[in-house]
Amino acid sequence: MAYYFRVFCTEGEPPALTDVLKWVSDRGVTLRTEPAGITAWSSAPVKLIYEEGRAPFLADVDLNNGPDSLAAQEIDEFLDMVREINRFPRKRERVAEHLEKTRFIVACQIPVEDFTDAGFHAIDVFMAYFVVHHNGMVQADGQGFYEDGKISIELAA
Repeated sequence: MAYYFRVFCTEGEPPALTDVLKWVSDRGVTLRTEPAGITAWSSAPVKLIYEEGRAPFLADVDLNNGPDSLAAQEIDEFLDMVREINRFPRKRERVAEHLEKTRFIVACQIPVEDFTDAGFHAIDVFMAYFVVHHNGMVQADGQGFYEDGKISIELAA
C-alpha cells in the first residue's frame, strides 16, 4: 500500500533535483537517487534512498500546464474536496486560493510497509525545500492540508 504527500507550489518553476538534494544535505539529511547519478526530474518518479536496506520513497514533479495535465486534474479533485467542507471558511478559502495558483505539484509516494522515523524526517526536510523556495503547501493523504507545520484543513481518506 502506498501513501502520498504532495506539495502544491505556487512560485517559480520546478528546481533542479541537484539543488533540492544539496539543500536537504545541508540540513543533515542524506538522500541519494537510485540508480545513482540521476540529476534531473524525468517523466518517471525519482527513487530516493534515505537509508540503506530500506525501500526508497518516490518523488515526482507534475506541471500545471493546461487543463488536461495531471496536475490540473489533481488540483480540481482537491478543490472539489476542499469546497465541500462547511467549517472554517477562511482556512478553506486560503487553501482553495493556493490550489488555484498552483504551478506545479511535487508528489512523494511512501512505502508504508517499510518506512521508518528516519524516512519521515527525510521526507519532511525534502518537502520543506518546496515550502520555503516555492511557496509550497503540504497535503497528506488521509489527513489534509498543512500550513506552518500544522493541519489547516482536514480531509477524509
